[in-house]
Amino acid sequence: MSDLFDTPPDSTELSEEDKEGLIPGHITFRHELNAAEQANILDARVWALGRKHKNLLTEAFLKKLHKQMYGQVWKWAGQFRRKELNIGVPYHQIPTEVKKMFDDVAYWLEQDNGLTHDEIAAQLHHRITYIHPFPNGNGRLARMMADLLLEQLKCPPFTWGTGDHQGDAILSDPAVRERYVQAVKAADGKNFEPLMGFVRS
Repeated sequence: MSDLFDTPPDSTELSEEDKEGLIPGHITFRHELNAAEQANILDARVWALGRKHKNLLTEAFLKKLHKQMYGQVWKWAGQFRRKELNIGVPYHQIPTEVKKMFDDVAYWLEQDNGLTHDEIAAQLHHRITYIHPFPNGNGRLARMMADLLLEQLKCPPFTWGTGDHQGDAILSDPAVRERYVQAVKAADGKNFEPLMGFVRS
């Protein structure tokens, strides 16, 4: 499961594997799942944005935010994945990689190493998608984390391809999604130019 690269049609019926850990019993189709997740995420944005988070750059906050975003839909919300996927780091490395990621971001913010706040937020976003710490929802989590960091730095949030501050166009517009996926893949290869061009477009 990956909300970054797998995009089944909205009319697709969910498999039993897809439903594993699903809380609402009435959900049968992908579009119903998308709607439930989006409603949960909108509630999470209200909770997350507009307040100071002292422990933003911590594993505990990452898990808390994921649970806020998906806790009404998935039983495993807020829990790191416990199995291997075809993307992401090996699951047993997730806690170490998450700590390293937040240590790097904190260091970049403290030191004058030439990185702009936009570059730091974009790299935080990319590292979360690269690590893929949760079974699903990592792309949307990464985008919200980037925007939360920018908010704390008193910078405007990213516009994510079409001037949409919530990044919803990535889910609804295939052309925007393709640009996003290609930008993330380029960042996997250490080329951040496409991602930097995308986040403020």
